[in-house]
Amino acid sequence: MSMINYKELVYKYEDYLKSSEALAVYLVKAYVHQVDTRNKWIDIVNSSTWEHRSSKTAFNYLIVEIFDRKKHPIYPKRTDQMDDYGYRQICKAITWEVSHDDIRDQRERGIRGQLYLTIVPIYNKNKRKKVVIEKPFWNEEYGGFDYTGKAPTTTKKIEIDMEPDWDYFVKACKKITEKDVDRITKYYDTYISPKIYEERNNLIDWYFVDYKSNIITAGKDNFLKEN
Repeated sequence: MSMINYKELVYKYEDYLKSSEALAVYLVKAYVHQVDTRNKWIDIVNSSTWEHRSSKTAFNYLIVEIFDRKKHPIYPKRTDQMDDYGYRQICKAITWEVSHDDIRDQRERGIRGQLYLTIVPIYNKNKRKKVVIEKPFWNEEYGGFDYTGKAPTTTKKIEIDMEPDWDYFVKACKKITEKDVDRITKYYDTYISPKIYEERNNLIDWYFVDYKSNIITAGKDNFLKEN
């Protein structure tokens, strides 16, 4: 492959890195330790995303399929035209391309990997943590801040919330089947997503309910809502 072709591949790979799919693959590798991803390919089967106030992409759920690596990338020898960073990017891009080719070929041959449903919400690592700061212009006489410069002031130590530090964490992870995928896909928009919004929570048990068979109980437990 020529340098021009390598550059085109790297451009495609770097564009992919901006996608929610790339983020989902990273989260499974880095956070979902219940899933063994060593020498495996990760395929994102389905997900539901939204924009968190931290500007991070949030996922209500991820469904991933784990494949054995049948194909292995072959990397070029490094040349004088490649610096360290450029060569690493070429190797990563080749790995990315091979992963998609391998997964596609395995699917075409009827090979299926283990499916997982995982819930990886965003949380504030500094929640309920406080920090003490010193604020100037405190007037002891009337117990307030004075910015006029006409009264004697001092500094006052006050306790405030720490700045948020947002990160992902694994709330739940479970092996699932293709039948589970079909059911989740069928009921997510109508039943599961509204429940997440209404209850400000996201429980993995909600993804394993046959909502149509339970719809007659809606008036009793408020778990379901009819249209």
